[in-house]
Amino acid sequence: MSDFAAGKYAIAICDRCGQQYKLKELQKLTVNGQQVNTKVCPSCWEPDHPQNELGRYPVRDPQALRDPRSDAPEREASREINVPGGGTVEDYIQDSFPV
Repeated sequence: MSDFAAGKYAIAICDRCGQQYKLKELQKLTVNGQQVNTKVCPSCWEPDHPQNELGRYPVRDPQALRDPRSDAPEREASREINVPGGGTVEDYIQDSFPV
């Protein structure tokens, strides 16, 4: 048996907006994962924001690679100059810009 009354018909006031509600309709407010001694109505109640939990859990975001390899062969292939009609770059320059 409890030492408190059931509160079936109890009336209470919302701590945020001041409106009158049944005591059973009011909910405790949670801030930073802790319930505070504030009871609010369903229209004033809001869930605890997830961003308040930043830093509570370890986050690993590795950026470096273990044993990286050079991309030199790919770099040389990507820097080739394609000459229209084939041939070499020197021939193309001499044909396009005669001296």
